[in-house]
Amino acid sequence: MKVVIRADCNTDIGMGGHLNRCSLLYDAFISAGIKASFITTRNEHSEQFLSNRSNIIYIEAENEFYPPLTNADLVIVDKYNYTDGYYEEIQAENTIIFDDIEFIVPSRVNGG
Repeated sequence: MKVVIRADCNTDIGMGGHLNRCSLLYDAFISAGIKASFITTRNEHSEQFLSNRSNIIYIEAENEFYPPLTNADLVIVDKYNYTDGYYEEIQAENTIIFDDIEFIVPSRVNGG
């Protein structure tokens, strides 16, 4: 199984929620022997918080789509400003989306 986790943080958002929640999930997958990658924007906070973990992929822009999101068994996205088009690009078998503000259910997803 291959898991890709996508979350960001900066000085205003994400340190207590997005990054912490997803890093705990990442650690649990790694401990269970599941191959996991973590994609996040590069800044001093994310680099410091994730410094003791491996297989971290840093990107420069928060809304940048990264190709590993297309070849995973499970993608976990913890972010609230992506559009339906962003989610349409994810070609994973399963997708989990955390959104703590105003979640818009992507058109290809059943539920809400």
